[in-house]
Amino acid sequence: MVVTLLSKTQVVRASDELLRSSSSEILSAPCAVDPVILSLGSVLRREFLSGGIADPFFVEAIGTVLTGQVVRRWSSQARSRSMKGSLSPKQLRKTMDAIDNWMPFGIGIKALADQLGMGTHQFTRHFRKSMGCSPYRFVMRRRIERARLLLEESSTPLAQIALELGFVSQSHFTSVFHREVRTTPQSYRSLFRKSNRGSVSN
Repeated sequence: MVVTLLSKTQVVRASDELLRSSSSEILSAPCAVDPVILSLGSVLRREFLSGGIADPFFVEAIGTVLTGQVVRRWSSQARSRSMKGSLSPKQLRKTMDAIDNWMPFGIGIKALADQLGMGTHQFTRHFRKSMGCSPYRFVMRRRIERARLLLEESSTPLAQIALELGFVSQSHFTSVFHREVRTTPQSYRSLFRKSNRGSVSN
């Protein structure tokens, strides 16, 4: 079972950003079943079970989607504002630079949104429209790309690579890498070097 607590601040911020009226209230529904929220809970549970400690950026991303669903589906005045559009080239460039520069220190959706003067829901939608994936998914791909280069071109210890790329721990790095590449970082490095030695000898 997964119990998720949303702060009043999160819900109010989402209501102000997503709804046409900020005076709406969340409806009481003690026995209701929401398929979207149920699915998000399952994803969150798997994340905690797979690595022990969930990636803070992942948790924030789930929280953004969850609060959006709550205020849209379970609000007394659920009339959503239009959020069409995408990031401008300048906004996109600023976001990419921030992702690369902040990676070792941890990245957050709110921080990325704040630097563009946007709310987290607006930023997430515009980013998805521009890049074809969520901010979290993009950051994970970026981390894995960098990890591959470090594994191929250096002898940097796995624990240090995990730290440099913003992973919670070496085990979290290994878990995510295996999920994305279908092998462990150590195996990837060994196979790459073995392949290179074979190419040189030929």
